Amino acid sequence: MENITDVELKAFDGWAKKMPGIKIETHIDLIRQSLKEKAYHEAGHAVTNAFFEGDVSHFKEVSIIPNQDRMGQFARERVLAFDSILKNYPSGLIWVKGKMRIIHFLGGRVAESIVSDSVEPLEEAVDESAWAFTDCSSEKEWRDGTDEGIALTTAEMIARRGWPPLRILFMMERWAHEFFEIPPVWGVVKSLAQKLISFGEITDINEYGNIIEPILFQWPAYPKWRSRFDPKVKTIKI
Repeated sequence: MENITDVELKAFDGWAKKMPGIKIETHIDLIRQSLKEKAYHEAGHAVTNAFFEGDVSHFKEVSIIPNQDRMGQFARERVLAFDSILKNYPSGLIWVKGKMRIIHFLGGRVAESIVSDSVEPLEEAVDESAWAFTDCSSEKEWRDGTDEGIALTTAEMIARRGWPPLRILFMMERWAHEFFEIPPVWGVVKSLAQKLISFGEITDINEYGNIIEPILFQWPAYPKWRSRFDPKVKTIKI
C-alpha cells in the first residue's frame, strides 16, 4: 500500500470512532478526498474572516483533524456574539455586519464546492426540514451549530422589507463565489489548504498571520466590496 501520512492516519482514527470496523486500506482514497474537501472548507472560513474582519489576535486554530464532534474547524477566541451587535450597533452597521457574517459561514461550503462536486445545493441545505437529515437532534442544534443554520438565522435577523431571509442568503452565496474569484484571495485559500493537507492543523498565530497577510482586511481596497460594505458609502449595494 502506498505511503500513508500522519495526517491521514489521524483522519482515519477520527473516522474509525464514528464507523467502527472500517479499514484504512479500503478507505484511504475517501479519506484523502475528505481531507482535501475539508482543507478548502476550513480555509474558506479562515480567508473570509481575514479579508473582512482583519483581526488575527483572536485566532485559535484551523484544523482538518476530525473527532467525535467535528470534521474540521476554524476557531477563534472571545468572538463578539451577533446578538450583542444587534443590541448595540446602528441598523446600517448591523446590515453590513450581518452580510459579512453570512458570507463567512457560507464561505466554507463555497470554497469546498470549487474543488469538489459533492456539496449539496444551498437551497437543499437550508430547507425547513434539512436539519432532520443531519447529525443534529433538533432544529435549534442545527441553527446554533452548523454553517448553514447560523447563516440562515443571521439572514432572518437582518431581513427587511424587500429582502426576505432566503433572498439575502442566496445573494450572499453568489457574493462568496465572486469573492473567491479574486486571485490573491484564492491564492491564500490554496496556500492554507495545502498546509492543512500536509500538517493537519495550524495553531501558531504567527504562521497563520504570515499566510493570510496578503488579504488581511483588504475589502476596503476593492471598489466593489467597499460599495457593498462600507457604512460611510451612502448607497450600499445589495
